[in-house]
Amino acid sequence: MRNLKYEFSRVGRQLLDAFYSGRALVAHRHLGAHFSDEDGVQGVRFTLYAPYAVKIAVVGDFNGWNDNSHIMTKIDNLGMYSVFVPGATQGQLYKYRIWQAGGAVCDKADPYAQMGQRRPYNSSVIMEVDPSAFTDGEWMKNRSRCFEKPLNIYEVHLGAWCRKPGSTTERSWHSYDEIAGRLADYALENGFTHVEFMPLTEHPFDGSWGYHVSGMFAATSRYGSPQQLIQMIDILHNKGIGVILDFVMVHFVRDSFGLGRFDGTPLYEYPLDFMANSEWDSYNYDFYKGHVQSFLLSAAHFWLSTYHIDGLRIDAVSNIIYWQGQQERGVNQGAVTFMRRFNDELHAVFPQVMMIAEDSSSYYNVTSRYADHWHLGFDYKWDMGWMNDTLKYFALDPFFRRGSHEKMTFSMDYYSTENYLLPFSHDESSHGKKSILGKMWGDTKQKFAQCRALYVYMFTHPGKKLNFMGNEFAQLDEWKITEEIHWYELQNDYNGRFSYFFREMSQIYRWYPSLWEMDYNGVGFEWIDRTDDYNNIFAYIRRGGGQETVIVLNLSTNPQYQYILGLPHQGTIREIMCSDAKGYGGEGLTANGPQEISPYPHGAMPCSVTVQIAPLSGHVFVLEEKKKRKKGDV
Repeated sequence: MRNLKYEFSRVGRQLLDAFYSGRALVAHRHLGAHFSDEDGVQGVRFTLYAPYAVKIAVVGDFNGWNDNSHIMTKIDNLGMYSVFVPGATQGQLYKYRIWQAGGAVCDKADPYAQMGQRRPYNSSVIMEVDPSAFTDGEWMKNRSRCFEKPLNIYEVHLGAWCRKPGSTTERSWHSYDEIAGRLADYALENGFTHVEFMPLTEHPFDGSWGYHVSGMFAATSRYGSPQQLIQMIDILHNKGIGVILDFVMVHFVRDSFGLGRFDGTPLYEYPLDFMANSEWDSYNYDFYKGHVQSFLLSAAHFWLSTYHIDGLRIDAVSNIIYWQGQQERGVNQGAVTFMRRFNDELHAVFPQVMMIAEDSSSYYNVTSRYADHWHLGFDYKWDMGWMNDTLKYFALDPFFRRGSHEKMTFSMDYYSTENYLLPFSHDESSHGKKSILGKMWGDTKQKFAQCRALYVYMFTHPGKKLNFMGNEFAQLDEWKITEEIHWYELQNDYNGRFSYFFREMSQIYRWYPSLWEMDYNGVGFEWIDRTDDYNNIFAYIRRGGGQETVIVLNLSTNPQYQYILGLPHQGTIREIMCSDAKGYGGEGLTANGPQEISPYPHGAMPCSVTVQIAPLSGHVFVLEEKKKRKKGDV
């Protein structure tokens, strides 16, 4: 057991200097509640930063919530307080009672607590998470950032993925470890490489989906204990599934027990109201303050080290780049500088961890695999423009798609400028926006046909992939947090067949390096035809791993029985996916087996072949070059 009193006296100045200057990566090892053996007495040392507090007491189960029992001592002149509580034990509840600047007395949860009381209560829980139960050494040794590997992410809200039958209350939630095996097997079956969890940090209101965080170091107790969360991640890792966490570092809850006006002053938020108040009825972190920088860096380090998280998806990055997320207000230079350092410092410690930006801005060089003074240091950026353009196109009557052809071609002009990730996230299946299927034009049959074509397009477009739960079986209605995704729809013929199609398309994506190895290299993509707006047809080639894959999308209602397709060389073309196959719910207008490519030019290509293309469909072909004859061949 550590002796924190000794640690503070031995290297206290160095620790505190790093904390105040925003350079502390492991502030969580010293601040908060930690077991300590001091002068032969075992207990818990509590350490808190609250520079403008008049007085602070630790109150909790160990002292009957009496604020005279354990008054904290100021250990430096900058506002760090500490006290040792003999006999305090794991699992006991506590808070800090703060006599604030201005005269108010307020009970606050511990900013560094590693566990919180299950809502609707909000005390902190004495807990030091022990990661020694992990058995995922092989996974941790071999994981990567997947630049030249397949990356197919399944976004999940843990409380609404599946629930126990017979109840709509919180008792229907599965615990972390209960859900782990089923989730891992399902992700594997559907071709996903990673699961991305919507925020698992503690939050008081279910309806915030986890984005109004109250405990940056505390795994939400809704689904069990930290050790149960470790079991879930360990199971996912041992079955070959990576884990990404939605990490909310822009804003925090206003609740009185939280960080807001913590010591009577805007300690964590900006000092001026128009800067401090966010568009989500929460407070914005002040990225210019050293202790806030240390707090956020340490929170990220804690999740990556303690819970073996493989990637962080940073929410609302445009609100970091620009003041209040509005470009016209200008770049928030201090926040941008910190974001760059945040990514660089975490990558230095965790070189195989992915940092992903949910960013809708046009800010230059959000991602970079190379040293660059101006980049923000992310590995991936969500391509929100691709998502919006694509879904708008698929919502159009095919007759009017002719005038919007560029919505499908534009993304190919910029795909290699950033490391893009293509997202169909929870934001596109909620708040009255309809489900992905619901956005498609036409009747039920046409919607499913187009949804299949949409996913052929997504899985063959340059960039990594992300889908929200329910997309994989084309859930009819949009997602609601109060219920599980509509598993019963798999009994419907259309949904069941779509689920089969999605699994097949996901596996094709994973099996063929041409679809992922050169996602961000101009050599990995070539147009065959981007100008056939009259027929609503798009044709292109993906390259990688010594393979060439040809994709043809027919997004009109007209079949093409003798479509001439230009190709770069002679050889053989063989269809490996047709979204119109009867097994997927289509009419079965597939290509007629392998075909020899003729030496007759078509368009800009020197060779060609004639194929049949189903309406509202996507076709994927493998292109095999004709082997040259060697001397002696018969």
